[in-house]
Amino acid sequence: MKKYFTLACVLCFFAVNAQNVGINTTSPSATLDVDGNVKIRTVDAAAVATTYDYLVVDPTSKEVQKVNGNFASATNTTIAKAKLNDGLSLLNINILGSDFKKIDFNSSTESINLTTNFDLATGQYTVPSTGIYEIYFYFRFGTGVQANLLSNLPSIGILRTVAGNTSTLDEKPFSGVNLLVANVTISASEINSIYELNQGDKISFGFDKGGLLSLSLLGSSRTEFVIKKISN
Repeated sequence: MKKYFTLACVLCFFAVNAQNVGINTTSPSATLDVDGNVKIRTVDAAAVATTYDYLVVDPTSKEVQKVNGNFASATNTTIAKAKLNDGLSLLNINILGSDFKKIDFNSSTESINLTTNFDLATGQYTVPSTGIYEIYFYFRFGTGVQANLLSNLPSIGILRTVAGNTSTLDEKPFSGVNLLVANVTISASEINSIYELNQGDKISFGFDKGGLLSLSLLGSSRTEFVIKKISN
């Protein structure tokens, strides 16, 4: 009974006095300022959270604030994917000291959310917000290439353009190994990693033919990419 009386007194105090009240603090900075842990013994169960707001704590001010929306069902609009099964072509790109060319995904046989952040005309993904992104890039020659026919190995690369200047964000050559007198066929390469990107960065996917004398093999090649933001 005593605790209910105390609670009633506190509520009356709030009703009568339009001023800040502190618990464990002599200088409250909010209507109710609690300097200490808070326990709630019983919480009523809610329906499926499709329209509820959420209470969060600002790490700087320690103030409890409201966030609109349903975290669980929020759509990740940063995701983009494209796949080419054949008919691959390349776009010129200017990277000092590099022979990389951008892959043209304009005729993608399979794609997800390309029109939001990925420009098919330029072959570039524009980073919508600064954060950590996961990028997967895969390339496979349709018929393979014998290692002994190459002066140097071809490579795939993730390219980043900032303020009009393009550089290689990541690169991986195709693996070619000689086993005694047998030459291993080079058939595929992939990059799968995470990167810190800034809003406005432009990401594209490139191919360096290396020692290939002809690009005729690209006609039956297969390539795809997936990019998405995973953290701030």
